[in-house]
Amino acid sequence: MGQLDALVPAPIYDEKTIPKQNYEIMFAQDFSGSSGDLQTDNNAVQFLQTATNSEAMVDTEEAPIEAEERTMIMDDLQLENPVAQAPQAPAPPNTGQVSSQDIAAMFPNDTTSIAAAQRRESQV
Repeated sequence: MGQLDALVPAPIYDEKTIPKQNYEIMFAQDFSGSSGDLQTDNNAVQFLQTATNSEAMVDTEEAPIEAEERTMIMDDLQLENPVAQAPQAPAPPNTGQVSSQDIAAMFPNDTTSIAAAQRRESQV
């Protein structure tokens, strides 16, 4: 399977495979030609201008509402101060030894290890 060559043919877009009118419009960058009727073209332009103006007006009306929503969202977030640190209790010196309370919590039935740890703590 790994030895078989896989070849994906590249599509050929040229004047032979695309209708002539589509090919001419694609490469001339003319995506909206005239309909041939002046009134229809003027109506189309008027429609586009009205739609653009309406969209701009809606954006202007909604801008204060969106700004208020944005501040309401940000007000809900309670971020912690990364600089402030909670007070910490002084840590006991690290001797590498486990306390008798830790041993009792981990091995409650091992009285010998607990007693040895208590003896070690009393000697310190």
